[in-house]
Amino acid sequence: MNIRNFFTQLLCMVGSILCMGYVLKTHQASLQKSPQPESQKEFVFHEIDQQFLKQLDTFEQQLEQFKKVLSHIAHEKKVEDAINHAHETAEFIKTKYSKNSPATAFLGPIGTTAIVIKEVQLEHKLLRSINKMGILLHDAAPSLRKTPYEPARTIDEGLKKNAELLKLIG
Repeated sequence: MNIRNFFTQLLCMVGSILCMGYVLKTHQASLQKSPQPESQKEFVFHEIDQQFLKQLDTFEQQLEQFKKVLSHIAHEKKVEDAINHAHETAEFIKTKYSKNSPATAFLGPIGTTAIVIKEVQLEHKLLRSINKMGILLHDAAPSLRKTPYEPARTIDEGLKKNAELLKLIG
């Protein structure tokens, strides 16, 4: 009986190894045949949302514009520190969003759920950073100091508000 169990387990392990080899070979072949640019090839299982990356780039551009505007007006050191922190946050978000472990694809629904949850968390983090920048921009505009700042509910709304504030103080 023990020899039969041993051979059964051995056969199962060999079958598992062969299946994993086939999956990896198929994955490698799909990467080689993929018409995607080189930078996108690591995302066979995770499709990158180009709109989110565009929003991130817009936010970084707005931060650069704000830095330029600050060089022409009086400001506190903490505002400059907040902008630097926002840049770091944007880079962190971009890195975290762009990198997914290929192993999450093999987890099936659990891996997909983990990716979606991570993306939602990163979107919330970006929205918080956009709203923090909006508060700084609002406070830098002398004509708006009397009215309270209304935080944006969406990333696009926040980017639009910040663009308007930049025009106002720029």
